[in-house]
Amino acid sequence: MDDLSETVLFSRPLYSTAAQPLSGEAANKAIVMAESIGSDFILLLDRQTELSAAQFAAALSAAAAAPADVAALALRVLPCGPGWYCNPVSLEADCTDADGVVLRCSAVRKVGGFDSHLTGQAAMADLCWRLRGQSFRLIYHPELTACRSGTPLPDISRDGYIRCLHDRCRLLAKYRRKAAAAELWLQTLRQPRHFDGIRKALLMNFLTSIWDIFCCHTADRSAKAFSDFSESYGPQRGQCAQLPLPRQPLVSIVVRTCNRPDTLRETLKCLYHQTYKSFEIVIVEDGKPTAQKMVREEFADLPICYHATGTNVGRGRAGNLGIQLARGEFVSFLDDDDYYYPEYIEQHLGQLLHQSDPGFVLSDTMALNADVVSKTPYLLRTDKISAIHFDHITLLDMCVKCRVPISGGMFARRLYDICGGMREDIDGDEDWAMWLRFWKVCNRTADRTELPCALSLCLYPADPGKAAERTAAYEVFDEQMLSDSELVYTCTAAQLRHYATVAQADFDHLKAMGLLNTLQTENHLCQSLPFDLTKDETEEDTVYRVTAQQLNRWYWLLAKEFQERAGRCC
Repeated sequence: MDDLSETVLFSRPLYSTAAQPLSGEAANKAIVMAESIGSDFILLLDRQTELSAAQFAAALSAAAAAPADVAALALRVLPCGPGWYCNPVSLEADCTDADGVVLRCSAVRKVGGFDSHLTGQAAMADLCWRLRGQSFRLIYHPELTACRSGTPLPDISRDGYIRCLHDRCRLLAKYRRKAAAAELWLQTLRQPRHFDGIRKALLMNFLTSIWDIFCCHTADRSAKAFSDFSESYGPQRGQCAQLPLPRQPLVSIVVRTCNRPDTLRETLKCLYHQTYKSFEIVIVEDGKPTAQKMVREEFADLPICYHATGTNVGRGRAGNLGIQLARGEFVSFLDDDDYYYPEYIEQHLGQLLHQSDPGFVLSDTMALNADVVSKTPYLLRTDKISAIHFDHITLLDMCVKCRVPISGGMFARRLYDICGGMREDIDGDEDWAMWLRFWKVCNRTADRTELPCALSLCLYPADPGKAAERTAAYEVFDEQMLSDSELVYTCTAAQLRHYATVAQADFDHLKAMGLLNTLQTENHLCQSLPFDLTKDETEEDTVYRVTAQQLNRWYWLLAKEFQERAGRCC
């Protein structure tokens, strides 16, 4: 590397996730060594992660071009990509991990380096919070990719599990939550993961951990302001492996908007970061062409088809117009106040192209609870950002509530020709109707999303009053949508019994959490199915035809019966 410029990346494998996690002490020594040879930056790579020569050069260029307030450039480590949250427009991250990140040595030194008492993700999270506390930024750079060999998401060992617990407790204690750290340790002791001899091993480490918790030094206030420590290191998007793409079909992104050019502007910005480039954007403005000038002048370099309806035609009609104008083989929706993460198209498309008969795939999402403080310019006051990870999405779930946000999936364009799209006769639940129509022809056997990773970010009101108003406005259309006589499904007895078992598990969980009263069964119609599943002679492969409305009312009957049984037990 002698022929490189003064800005040099010092690349050295620092830790292995399988055996030797990142050590704060070792990382500090590596940074000193990097600076001793004139490097302004250091590249941290996991031992199982490799960076090609071309990507190394790209990382070098990106680091050299980064503004002085950027302390870290996080790489996209394939096949799984990042699990931490970042802003989908600015790509500014709350935290990164150390399996692929470029750090500015001077910034790390300014905040005191890594904490030598921490290892693994705790060490990295602590450093990130202190960097942000000193006004440094962490940027996710999806175009910089490294590849991890071996198992994409290796399972943790018993020793690794205990080490992670130690680090989480130390980190909690450092950020002035010693009682929470002690409670985490005791809770884990009561209900640990299933490893041989785990409780004995935890007890042997108990005194050391208590000493660490109550004797560790505390972080300064500027860093504490950025430590969003709940069950993990801030909001986590989750991870899933990226499947290879056997071909590169055109994907159409349908964006519905209505007289909100400033809102639309921010949403369109996130599409510049897509790692898959063969896509078009179909913007349908419901009404006058308010955003047309802005789109043409500011986003001429994006492949956009803009169409204004002239008069208001409604949300459902605008959505269907977008699908009709779409030229792509696959379609996804992105409303003008939602956002895609850089991997959105690539991840969804990878799943679709590995289906024998591509239909639709679903993903998890992030919820941005915020209030709009200014429409021009578009400014939000963020209250909370949290991941919505679906434990299950069965047909019964979907007949109770639309669990899939409009941006939470991608589908084959042909489904629109077969099933139709959104309901145009109601001004709400139009996307729910579309997903339920697609469910009729796509035999989904998976209980959950195909992509257990948050690939989109949806805006929800932070103000409780506004959130309640929004929910009530949609509920007006629920019965109209569910009464659609075309929403008929073929289910076996085994499938229906499985749906009931999943629902029962949900009820049990709510009861254990003391939240069973949140099931307001009195507000819903309850009704049994028009056949008896409880008969012992019913064969598992017996086929029934049920409507969405019947499934909805059956669910609420199951919930009501459970509440009554729970009440009698109490």
